[in-house]
Amino acid sequence: MVHIEKFMLEKIHEYLKPIDTIWQPSDFLPDSSRDSFFTEIKELQESAAGLSYDLIAVLIGDTITEEALPTYESWLTMVEGVSDSEEGGWMKWTRHWTGEENRHGDLLNKYLYLSGRVDMRMMEISTQYLISDGFDIGTGHDPYRNFIYTSFQELATNVSHRRVASQAKKYGDPLLFKNVRCYRI
Repeated sequence: MVHIEKFMLEKIHEYLKPIDTIWQPSDFLPDSSRDSFFTEIKELQESAAGLSYDLIAVLIGDTITEEALPTYESWLTMVEGVSDSEEGGWMKWTRHWTGEENRHGDLLNKYLYLSGRVDMRMMEISTQYLISDGFDIGTGHDPYRNFIYTSFQELATNVSHRRVASQAKKYGDPLLFKNVRCYRI
């Protein structure tokens, strides 16, 4: 980690899009400042009404996972060789990655809230429990094990989101399809 941190600092801007130019959750959701807001919410709810129970359950799990970010950021900072200094490439990357993941959680949370299909209080309680319980993937501070875990986890997330997008399209929810597809933009 120490060895490749210099590379990380040199190349970080090639891999991270400027915050002011990347998508934000509000880009994909009804805009409450427009007169069409309530009409758009009604359309969102009508589209979401056709989603299967299983797909809603997957979205709840995805949302809770994405919203547990404080635990993940804490875990990444404990990897051997990751300096917590402000100048460190890994800390800079970790904070940007956390912001990226946070956008996904915000988008899914707002979509589910607006859909009217979920008991949001119970979902929020579940998220609170997940964060409070902590996160231990069993890799310890070993950077190699953490890279292997993260590589598989990111691939699995990508596959899952692609499947959710295809199911959203199948069930006729263009907004959810568009929302989930933005994950890898």
